[in-house]
Amino acid sequence: MVSDPTNGSDDLAAAFAVLSGFLGQQRLTTQLAQVESDLVEANAAKASEVAAQHGLSSELLTAALSVRSKVGRLNDVIHASTISLVLPQILEPGERVTNRPSLGAGNDKSRPFDLETNRRIAEFKGLFASERG
Repeated sequence: MVSDPTNGSDDLAAAFAVLSGFLGQQRLTTQLAQVESDLVEANAAKASEVAAQHGLSSELLTAALSVRSKVGRLNDVIHASTISLVLPQILEPGERVTNRPSLGAGNDKSRPFDLETNRRIAEFKGLFASERG
């Protein structure tokens, strides 16, 4: 069993290993579709058997909750890093950022776009989408 998720980086590494092992078995969509099919007509005993058979354990749940609590904002980190790294590459001579960029998820009313310059506006949403399994 993965220990308390608040205990540090060793626990996070262990939790990530459990989660990665589960996610690495096959595409998640395929795996969940199989679990769904196997649960049709299941009673309590069969439901428990199906969960165990597919690795859906309390250890996996604890690991997933631990990883999510630590890296749940990973998309924000990717978004902020990408914009910050690409900005020097896309700004043309004489162009400057005119409004505080929106580096996190979502926009607020004062920042309707990810990036505003004296020449253009830019949205980076969708550039960070990855294939889901």
